[in-house]
Amino acid sequence: MISRSYTNLLDLASGNFPVMGRERSRRLLPRVMTVPGNVSEFDDDDQASSDNPSSVSSDRMIIVANRLPLKAERLNGTWSFAWDQDSLYLQLKDGFPEDMEVLYVGSLSVDVVDSHEQEHVAQILLEKFKCVPAFFPPDLQSKFYHGFCKRQLWPLFHYMLPFSPANGGRFDRSMWEAYVAANKLFFQKVVEVINPDDDFVWIHDYHLMVLPTFLRRRFNRIRMGFFLHSPFPSSEVYRSLPVREEILKALLNSDLIGFHTFDYARHFLTCCSRMLGLEYQSKRGYIGLEYYGRTVGIKIMPVGIDMGRIQSVMRDSEEEGKVMELERRYQGKTVLLGIDDMDIFKGINLKLLAMEQMLKQHSTWRGKAVLVQIVNPARGKGIDIEKTRGEIEETCRRINQEFGYHQPIVYIDTPISIAEINAYYHIAECVVVTAVRDGMNLTPYEYIVCRHGAKKSVLVASEFIGCSPSLSGAIRVNPWNVEATGEALNEALSMSDGEKRLRHEKHYRYRGNVANQREHLILLLANVDVRKRDLENYDELKPSTVRKLMDKYFKNYRSWCKYLRCESFLRFPPGCNEQQLSLVYIGLYLLIWGEASNIRFMPECLCYIFHKMAEEVHGILFSNVYPVTGDTYEAGAPDDEAFLRNVITPIYQVLRKEVRRNKMGKASHSKWRNYDDLNEYFWDKRCFRLGWPMKPEADFFIHSDEIAQHPNERRDQVPHGKRKPKTNFVEARTFWNLYRSFDRMWMFLVLSLQTMMIVAWSPSGSILAIFEEDVFLNVLTIFITSAFLNLLQATLDIILSFGAWKSLKFSQILRFITKFLMAAMWAIILPIAYSKSVQNPTGLVKFFSSWVQSWPHQTLYNYAIALYVLPNILAAVFFLLPPLRRIMERSNMRIVTLIMWWAQPKLYVGRGMHEEMFALFKYTFFWVMLLLSKLAFSFYVEILPLVKPTKLIWDMSGVNYQWHEFFPNATHNIGVIISIWGPIVLVYFMDTQIWYAIFSTIFGGIYGAFSHLGEIRTLGMLRSRFRFVPSAFCSKLTPSPPGRAKRKHLDEQVDENDIARFSQMWNKFIYTMRDEDLISDRILERAHHQSGDIENEKKEQRFEKINLGGQNDSWREKVVRLLLLVTVKESAINIPQSLEARRRMTFFANSLFMNMPDAPRVRDMLSFSVLTPYYKEDVLYSEEELNKENEDGISILFYLQRIYPEEWSNFSERLNDPKRIFPETDQLREWVSYRGQTLSRTVRGMMYYRMALELQCFQEYTEYAAHSGYLPSASYDEFMNRARALADLKFTYVVSCQVYGNQKKSSDGRDRSCYNNILQLMLKYPSLRVAYIDEREETINKKSQKVFYSVLLKGCNKLDEEIYRIKLPGNPTEIGEGKPENQNHAIIFTRGEALQTIDMNQDNYFEETFKMRNVLQEFDEGRRGKRNPTILGLREHIFTGSVSSLAWFMSNQETSFVTIGQRVLANPLRVRFHYGHPDIFDRIFHITRGGISKASKIINLSEDIFAGYNSTLRGGYITHHEYIQAGKGRDVGMNQVSVFEAKVANGNGEQTLSRDVYRLGRRFDFYRMLSFYFTTVGFYFSSMITVLTVYVFLYGRLYLVLSGLEKEILQSATVHQSKALEEALAAQSVFQLGFLMVLPMVMEIGLEKGFRKALGDFIIMQLQLASVFFTFQLGTKAHYFGRTILHGGSKYRATGRGFVVFHAKFADNYRLYSRSHFVKGLELVMLLIVYQVYGNSYRSSSLYIYITFSMWFLVTSWLFAPFIFNPSGFEWQKTVDDWTDWKRWMGNRGGIGIVVEKSWESWWESEQEHLKHTNLRGRVLEILLALRFLLYQYGIVYHLNVAHRDTTILVYGLSWGVLLAVLLVLKMVSMGRRKFGTDFQVMFRILKALLFLGFLSVMTVLFVVCGLTIADVCASFLAFLPTGWAILLIGQALRGVLKGLGFWDSIKELGRAYEYIMGLSIFTPIAVLSWFPFVSEFQTRLLFNQAFSRGLQISMILAGKKDKETPAPSK
Repeated sequence: MISRSYTNLLDLASGNFPVMGRERSRRLLPRVMTVPGNVSEFDDDDQASSDNPSSVSSDRMIIVANRLPLKAERLNGTWSFAWDQDSLYLQLKDGFPEDMEVLYVGSLSVDVVDSHEQEHVAQILLEKFKCVPAFFPPDLQSKFYHGFCKRQLWPLFHYMLPFSPANGGRFDRSMWEAYVAANKLFFQKVVEVINPDDDFVWIHDYHLMVLPTFLRRRFNRIRMGFFLHSPFPSSEVYRSLPVREEILKALLNSDLIGFHTFDYARHFLTCCSRMLGLEYQSKRGYIGLEYYGRTVGIKIMPVGIDMGRIQSVMRDSEEEGKVMELERRYQGKTVLLGIDDMDIFKGINLKLLAMEQMLKQHSTWRGKAVLVQIVNPARGKGIDIEKTRGEIEETCRRINQEFGYHQPIVYIDTPISIAEINAYYHIAECVVVTAVRDGMNLTPYEYIVCRHGAKKSVLVASEFIGCSPSLSGAIRVNPWNVEATGEALNEALSMSDGEKRLRHEKHYRYRGNVANQREHLILLLANVDVRKRDLENYDELKPSTVRKLMDKYFKNYRSWCKYLRCESFLRFPPGCNEQQLSLVYIGLYLLIWGEASNIRFMPECLCYIFHKMAEEVHGILFSNVYPVTGDTYEAGAPDDEAFLRNVITPIYQVLRKEVRRNKMGKASHSKWRNYDDLNEYFWDKRCFRLGWPMKPEADFFIHSDEIAQHPNERRDQVPHGKRKPKTNFVEARTFWNLYRSFDRMWMFLVLSLQTMMIVAWSPSGSILAIFEEDVFLNVLTIFITSAFLNLLQATLDIILSFGAWKSLKFSQILRFITKFLMAAMWAIILPIAYSKSVQNPTGLVKFFSSWVQSWPHQTLYNYAIALYVLPNILAAVFFLLPPLRRIMERSNMRIVTLIMWWAQPKLYVGRGMHEEMFALFKYTFFWVMLLLSKLAFSFYVEILPLVKPTKLIWDMSGVNYQWHEFFPNATHNIGVIISIWGPIVLVYFMDTQIWYAIFSTIFGGIYGAFSHLGEIRTLGMLRSRFRFVPSAFCSKLTPSPPGRAKRKHLDEQVDENDIARFSQMWNKFIYTMRDEDLISDRILERAHHQSGDIENEKKEQRFEKINLGGQNDSWREKVVRLLLLVTVKESAINIPQSLEARRRMTFFANSLFMNMPDAPRVRDMLSFSVLTPYYKEDVLYSEEELNKENEDGISILFYLQRIYPEEWSNFSERLNDPKRIFPETDQLREWVSYRGQTLSRTVRGMMYYRMALELQCFQEYTEYAAHSGYLPSASYDEFMNRARALADLKFTYVVSCQVYGNQKKSSDGRDRSCYNNILQLMLKYPSLRVAYIDEREETINKKSQKVFYSVLLKGCNKLDEEIYRIKLPGNPTEIGEGKPENQNHAIIFTRGEALQTIDMNQDNYFEETFKMRNVLQEFDEGRRGKRNPTILGLREHIFTGSVSSLAWFMSNQETSFVTIGQRVLANPLRVRFHYGHPDIFDRIFHITRGGISKASKIINLSEDIFAGYNSTLRGGYITHHEYIQAGKGRDVGMNQVSVFEAKVANGNGEQTLSRDVYRLGRRFDFYRMLSFYFTTVGFYFSSMITVLTVYVFLYGRLYLVLSGLEKEILQSATVHQSKALEEALAAQSVFQLGFLMVLPMVMEIGLEKGFRKALGDFIIMQLQLASVFFTFQLGTKAHYFGRTILHGGSKYRATGRGFVVFHAKFADNYRLYSRSHFVKGLELVMLLIVYQVYGNSYRSSSLYIYITFSMWFLVTSWLFAPFIFNPSGFEWQKTVDDWTDWKRWMGNRGGIGIVVEKSWESWWESEQEHLKHTNLRGRVLEILLALRFLLYQYGIVYHLNVAHRDTTILVYGLSWGVLLAVLLVLKMVSMGRRKFGTDFQVMFRILKALLFLGFLSVMTVLFVVCGLTIADVCASFLAFLPTGWAILLIGQALRGVLKGLGFWDSIKELGRAYEYIMGLSIFTPIAVLSWFPFVSEFQTRLLFNQAFSRGLQISMILAGKKDKETPAPSK
């Protein structure tokens, strides 16, 4: 067992001092005992001491050392004593409690011989200095100190064996006896003063190594420790000492033995093991040795320096003079410095020789470099010392003589003052320490502190000194290698200033991962433990606190261990301190996580690392050797970067190499392993093959990249060679992923469609026909369809996962194959069985039936169906019992795993994702109702009306074709039926999205109404309910005081305390709104003057005594006035004028009546952080940006003055500027920036959290103060300091400014501006923290390399001050998309239990921050029995809606998405994910499960939503809350919006391919899967189907009119009479119901603003062409989503966040929308024209208009929306300029370095980028899709008059001949221009003339002879233009082939010609409309109608007509 004395000494070592029977507060070790790696870090003694009890302590510390820390001098017979400030023993006192008495026992440095004098001296020292001197006889002193200590122990402990008398001397028994006698003398002195029950004894150094034996023998229970200041040698050296065992045993009589380093402790333990047979173990986290029933502790306690003393000397004027003197003396020279004791082990001579070597090898330093060697006096004496001194002096003379007058060595061997030493430190560029062995050596630390003023230092340090491992920035040398040491000196002198600064910061300010995570853990423990604690009796951690943190941090690790069926290493042996060991484990995990960099995205990889390291920790603490090998555990790392270098960097390099295979997003996902692949490697037990330390040859590392490269291959190219297979999943680029992931939905839709068609086709057509026997038998065929669909699914699983089979277990492969075989079996059995149930079989059915003649006739198919559906029946049972399913899926029992093997793949995530019964019922009810409605609609509106015409067309015969029909004998007019049913089938699969919009509107509206949304919508409503607001505020937002019941928020009785608390907050609310210029003083004054009745006076009296916390009376009056404003006059309802002020007031008041958790006390609330990623966006607009005018002469400032006139007026008023003379620039810059989407706006908003916390602390304080609510000013100030401290504990804000370091170093003006603005934000908000990735050049192994750090900063003294710097394994942002890594590198600096993610385009409001502690209570476990959520979704207010109509559209769309959309997703559907910000994460849950986003390149382009996917797959629960909101800005320009939509569509396309979507789609139950599909990728696929429906519809019409079938059918008597085809065409127009998608927007506006307002807004939006805008964005979604899945090419698209006050040029719009909208729009135009032209003769125009109206609307939107919503889009002068610019762009040649904005050729090449990197499947599909354009030519040529109704194939062949002839002529002209245009102009002109004459001749013949008409010529254009486009598209897909054949230039010229044609087609209508001025004016009113409705003059802005009353800004 551990003895009491040992326990107390452990407390002593840790700084815990027992007082009055209980432990004191924890104290750290003395300042001189700090960790040497961080000399700048020392304990805050003032704070620590304040925690100590004031009671007098009976404890005393007795420090025993050879020398007392005194200076003694005898002058004229009188003794003079003083403290020796240089003594280490004296400095130890600084670390002890102030009330602890310290007594010193030791000898004096001078001899006191006379016994009477000894007594006198002893008396003086005891009384004045509390020192007890030990006096030695001279002979004893000589043998003891100069004999045994200096000649035996000192050399031996420094590895010098006594091989000869010259080497330290042979062992002398008399010296040993003298050593023992001297120790006994010290013992006697200790006995004289000790109180063994209360005193601690601390013995120091090798002089007193046997003293513990004497003390232990006398006092058995004494508390005693020993610390060795020198090295302890290895056992091979120590064993040579004859008294080795005696010394070991003597030391073991101590309770605690301390050493500088682990190496020394390990040597000691090895000696005890080998010589005494003692094995060490660990208990309570300390290394211990069992020795005679006691446990002797072994502790590592490295000595440091007293920084305070050194810094005080540095401030002394004496040192300043010394520095100036030395600078003059060594002017023009570079000083190297050495400071050593005169000792044989200091390596001084080796240093001199190295200096000589350096001067010889590098002559440039001769005369420039000087080594100042200061030698302190020797502590011992002897021949060896004298000999060493002689050698040094001789070497100095020789070197100085050799280099002449340069005198490179300055040798100082006289004592010098500390001030002079510090002066030498100050001027030295480098300090050199070359000791061959030294215990610690503090010289480097002192040098670093002294050089902090210069901010740079270089150390050349011996690797044999104790402090060497802590000096990570030093140049380490082996001093015995003189040549290498000389080179090191040259390297130090040649080093750049930047690297010197870096190395200095590493030593001085470097607070790395350990310090960061220590603070992290301490704050976490403090926050968790303080919750609901009685502070009066608060002296230790609750055990439940640590247990709770253990459960949260290691839930994923324990789950991982169970999944892999391996033993967890969270072990707690019997008798251990479980709480302490738990903290060790948590600390270990945090240290791993804190340094893991990009590996943090791989949570199970971290589990593996922790697993192995926890095993080592357990071994170090509780055993001695590895269980298998028997090797001793290494408890110390060789240096502070060992973990990063040996563990993290190898994994990072694998990531980096894999990303290189990605080819910047151009390679297929199947070609490289992403984060998920590498993380999922650790989901298999095979990961343990990696070993520990990890083996470089393990399969995880090899073949990730091939080292060998081709000779001509660049380093940055992707190497060839083998690669590791994907893990568990392959992201294949195909649309089949949608079926594979959501197969159950598609099967349901297909089977439902089949059933409805069978029923509709029955004679009655009634739904009841399903009960008829024949119909029912036909309906049973759905099981055959199901079998084939299952076979398709199994086939897709095999094909699409094949690339990962090498990584799969055999059982998983077997599952794939078995499922395929089973599906194939059913696909055969069911048709065969069904064939026997059919009467009078024919054809294929008869063939199958012949196989089974012997089977029972009627029951076989029924049996087969019963067996087939049995698994589905079991699944339904499990669906109805979600708890059972959840338990079985999460179970790791082998029997359960075997049972579930068929049902689910063996995966770590996605198990047991089943909701509780009530939630299951809610979303099941939602979808059952929706599906019933959808199917009923589909049956009665879509399918049934088509059956009758289909039957008629089916029975028609003898149809005449007007073209050459390849299948003239085809029956039943299949082509017509496909053309009719094709669009309907597509609509059937798409319209579920419309029904979802309808039902989500209904359910969301009902849920919002029950949540009290919109109950207070206006100030009038607020006035009517204001009397309830104070009580509601106190009920919801403030905690109840002790002993006081919670008030009901509808209580009309007004409580003074409630009013006081409410008014404090309301007052602050008004402050912030006034500071934001949302309200004015004038408005409040007017409201006050209008109030005069008695009731008002009473209300004013009621609020008179509002305590404002020391604020002046004027603000109290303003609170009263605002109360009157909102409670009295109807006429005052319309003020304040600011709509934003009204909105905020009403929403806040309304939220007080909504359901929210009760507010805890600030002390009890969860701590949280806010994290904002920032790249290079605007921080604060500069004065130049404010006043910079655009092409119309409009500046941002002028624009905002017109957009926000009330706020500009309030701003001017606030600054006492009625004439609007421009104020200080900074104020103006802030006013403008706070109205944009800038970082400064975001930071201001987030810092309201801190303001709210301080006010909440104040309110809680007033509850415990006097009931009057008044506080004396002194106590107010005192408490506000405490409130600020508590706010710091609860709230942290980190902005991750990724490139801040580069901006700081940049010379670019914008970068410098961003840096300065961010710095000003840090200075303005002292609690703001900025993290950035620092990139530096460092010399490693003599090579310059880039090194990356995560750095945390704060603002201090007008500069940024570094807090933490953590080295990274490489550049983190090159691995993934950038933003996730930017968040990830900074997340280690966040604190607390919750983390809110905020984008830098967001804002916050003070009144909303008051609710933060309520929101955080949602995380509270077991709240009302609900699951503990992992992400809290919050609503957003889009604050950019007032800028323009377009911004208003986007604002309404986004608002409906973030409110009613998210509301329904969270409840009832339970599929809300993380759609962005400002969601709040359960921080601990997510940092142990991969972080707050995913970062794999391209596939995780929409990184935010993957955090929600990951959270859900890992058992998380995501909610949504609408009683709190944050602001958010959205894109406000057409092009910005389109780029954003393109990015989101790209992201959804990539999501479709991802494993997360696949797993969620397969593991959700059926109804949750439907919710998931239609709210994520399904929405975009439905958008694409909508567009595809238009194409299928029109191409079907094209087929009908060109083939002549439509005419034949319409003119058929039967069809014409029944109007069957008209009904069919009318039914197809059902897809026009897409306008219902806007219903959620209307519902949300109605809910929150009133339905009359919603209806009005809806009408206004339609008048402002909102439908045009949304239709245009439909095309954007469809284009980018489809192209992403087909070809890839996704990329991050930066969207602008500025103000759109500029006109986009035509060329810009053409580049952006050409392929996504213009090409498709023109194609649809041609389809509609052809349909009209060739069907007009037999079709009514009304039918045509009805059918095609929506399509013409879509075409118009796609072609002209960019110009309608483009400011000045129809202004004539700008139109002319646009045309000139477009022509210049079209004519410019491309080439290397020519950007797309400058040349059409460069743009054209970039537009084909996706085709360059697509796979073969993508090229084939592109060619097949291009073939549709050939249909025009094929159909139209047969309708030409020149064809004379000939329908042979020859006509089509001749048309190709004509086309090729035309292309050949054009090619000849093109080639002639290039070859003959310059040198043979005459010949070229003749050639053109001949071609022209030939053309005229041919045309004449065709017109005269062949009957060609003008109509034929026009029709030929319609025929041949699409064919040319098809040739162009096919040529682009076959780029490589055509380049090889030499046709690529022709393709390029053809492409240019088509671009001219398309550009002219689009530009011509714009130019025509621009002729009419009223069009431009109308467009301006249309675009900026919202601004006009508020009295703005946008038309004047855009015309450049500034208000003359507004003076120009001063510059």
